[in-house]
Amino acid sequence: MKTTDKLRAAGLAIILSWGWKRAAIAFVAGALSALAMVPLNAWPVLFLTFPVMVWLIDGAGAGRLRGVPAAAMAGWWFGLGYFVPGLYWIGYAFLVDAPTFAWLMPFAVLGLPAYLALFTAFGFALARLIWTRDASRVLALAASLTLSEWLRGHVLSGFPWNAFGYALSEPLALVQTASLIGLWGLTFLSVAIFASPAVLIFRRRSPGPAADRDGRKRQAADHAAQSAAGREVQLLRQAGGDAKISDALRPRVRAAIDWRA
Repeated sequence: MKTTDKLRAAGLAIILSWGWKRAAIAFVAGALSALAMVPLNAWPVLFLTFPVMVWLIDGAGAGRLRGVPAAAMAGWWFGLGYFVPGLYWIGYAFLVDAPTFAWLMPFAVLGLPAYLALFTAFGFALARLIWTRDASRVLALAASLTLSEWLRGHVLSGFPWNAFGYALSEPLALVQTASLIGLWGLTFLSVAIFASPAVLIFRRRSPGPAADRDGRKRQAADHAAQSAAGREVQLLRQAGGDAKISDALRPRVRAAIDWRA
């Protein structure tokens, strides 16, 4: 199986994920995204983690109320994973007089990220409301997260720490664009650029000379979806019996197949 097929299979598995698996995927993706900020500046990692945001919102379509609550929950877990590694240093202040204040450290280290993650949750929910079925959904995500990041930078005096736009601040040639479009313009570009592999991997192809090859790739994607669906069936059987399987599983399988190549 080629690398593209493996990535497509991973994307389908993320789309099909639900429950604690979905939360864990979002949290880990957010935590890895923090590596793009100073002092590591490992911004290429966002080419792997930001597509996860797209796939999580794709899969949210199987939820109730057009998938908005499911998208918001995924966004909150992503935000929590993103902000905890970026704000761990806040806890150091409570070690100055550790016998007196150390017990407050977990509340600060986890409480502030939990609050800031609400803005990421809002961005995911808004993106789901204007979601599309083509590549333009990346722009919907970029616009929604740019708005949510702007709100995070202004509400209650604002706290724009580790805004997504800072990921483009390390290459000096790119950061110069901040003089033209500002931090929020960089934020939009960051999300749009780094999330783009999600739609490149799942791009739809028109019929042509390579139809047979494309057919084989579609079969591989279908097989990946069926494998992930099989795991979901096993979990659902353990939870509530065969009678609940078809209705609970069908929307997520359909969501995955809709976004295959």
